Amino acid sequence: MGEQMNGGQPLSPDELLERRLAGRADAAAGAPGDLRALGDLPDAPLSFGQERLWFLHEFQPGSVEYTSSIALRMTGPLRVDALRGALGGLVARHEPLRTTFATTDGRAHQVVRPAAVPEIQRADLGGLPAGEREAELDRLLRAELGTPFDLAAGPVLRVLLVALGSGPDGAQEHVLFLNMHHIAADGWSKGVLLAELGELYAAALEEREADLAPLPVSYRDYAVWQREHCTEAELDAQLEYWKTELDGVPALEMPTDRPRPMVRTTVGALHTFAVPRGVAEGLDAVAARCGGTLFAVLTAATQVLLARHSGQRDVALGTVSVGRDRTELEPLVGFFVNTLVPWASSSTPWCCAAGSSRTCPSTNWWSGPPTGSGTRWATRTCRSTGWWTRWAPSATRAVRHWCRRPSCSRTPPAARPSSRGCG
Repeated sequence: MGEQMNGGQPLSPDELLERRLAGRADAAAGAPGDLRALGDLPDAPLSFGQERLWFLHEFQPGSVEYTSSIALRMTGPLRVDALRGALGGLVARHEPLRTTFATTDGRAHQVVRPAAVPEIQRADLGGLPAGEREAELDRLLRAELGTPFDLAAGPVLRVLLVALGSGPDGAQEHVLFLNMHHIAADGWSKGVLLAELGELYAAALEEREADLAPLPVSYRDYAVWQREHCTEAELDAQLEYWKTELDGVPALEMPTDRPRPMVRTTVGALHTFAVPRGVAEGLDAVAARCGGTLFAVLTAATQVLLARHSGQRDVALGTVSVGRDRTELEPLVGFFVNTLVPWASSSTPWCCAAGSSRTCPSTNWWSGPPTGSGTRWATRTCRSTGWWTRWAPSATRAVRHWCRRPSCSRTPPAARPSSRGCG
């Protein structure tokens, strides 16, 4: 939304929220240009986020790391014709689901294909014994996830519908699997897709028009707007800023039972566990006492844990922000996320010691060196010691603590304010 001012002073977080709820956030003074519908845009440029993923795809074309999938288990009668129509409505409504990527003179551009109903691959496991269906379903889903996308030829959305036969209560069961390349959809997009798929399917069953508001802009409009408002000088300044900030940040060296491989692979595992209710409530209380978020507390706790096992004083993590800091972007399907680096050090202060109610007073809000996602920053004066997390990303905002030592009051470095997702 850019640096928003009120009488020459930056707006507070509460004022920004009030404007956003009132639908006036993007009309505030100082907004970085109009994001508006431009109509048909042949050969539209890639957004900076798309460009990152396109480069990685070109660098390793057979990779299946960057996928974004949704699996829905549906119980009861299924009208496949209505489902097909609903999927077609999604593809027609959201251009990234039917976009491919062409290259001219070494530069990629978007090619938005005509709207069409996506092909639905189907499998019927109803004839298998009940004990074998889940295993075969797992095999089918893994096979789909293991199939690479071709960003030049498309499609970037593949649909698999698996019939499971009758469940324990006699009702028909199906699994609908939507597999997309990450360049077409991020995590926020999944919520948009699920909500609109439900409405489109219900409308098809009831033979009515879907109750969906027209999209204010397209993803192509966003990509053009972003490119127009990010100059080379601004990009160079951001690159120099991050090179300085991350200079000397060490790689995390954990005492593992085997050496780190020389070449990075995608081999890994996902371990899940449940957090007891009492622990979760305690973490919420710590976040509230610190004036932060649960995400910030968990990030700090993770960094403390890694520091304890590694013996390192500085720990840098990777996370993402959603990058949708304008209301026009909220209903869109597409790739908007940007990577952030929460960096913690045991040699610098933090603003809320565990078990303490001490916090640092905020002094002002401003748009500092951009993270590429419209992040807002907070300047704080810190007077406590202990572990301190330099980034506290939450939802669409990251809070930046500029203090590096006790009793400090550091002024952020000069940089051109921006929230346009540059770089």
